[in-house]
Amino acid sequence: LFTPPPDPLPELLLLVEEKTYVNNLHRRYVPSDAHSVTPPTTLQDVITKLEPELFLTVTGLTVDDFHLLVSLKVFNTEQMNQAVFAFRRYEDSSLAYTGIDSHPGLRHFGLYDTVIAIDHGRA
Repeated sequence: LFTPPPDPLPELLLLVEEKTYVNNLHRRYVPSDAHSVTPPTTLQDVITKLEPELFLTVTGLTVDDFHLLVSLKVFNTEQMNQAVFAFRRYEDSSLAYTGIDSHPGLRHFGLYDTVIAIDHGRA
C-alpha cells in the first residue's frame, strides 16, 4: 500500500510567517549600508545558498526538496513576494514606532525571489 508523503506546503508557508526566522535572515543578509557593494539577498538565496542547514532544521526539507517544490510550481511567486514585502513593511513600521531605524540608508531589499528598490518618498 502506497502512502503519499506529508504535504510540505504548510511547513513552508510557516517558514515565511515565522517572524524570528525572516527577521534574522533580513538582519544578517540585507545590507544596511547604502554604499555596500553586496547586493541584497532574496529569501530563495538564503534558503539555497546561505543557510541550507537552517532551512533543513526549520522545515525538515533539503535544498533539493526545495528545488523540486519550486520546479513543481508549489509556490505562488507573486504571493510569496507579497508576503515577504508585507512582513518587512510591518516590521519596519513597528520598529520605527519605537524609534528604531532598522536599516538606515537602505535603498534595496530582497523579497522571495527578487530585489526591489525602496522609494523613500513613499515608505
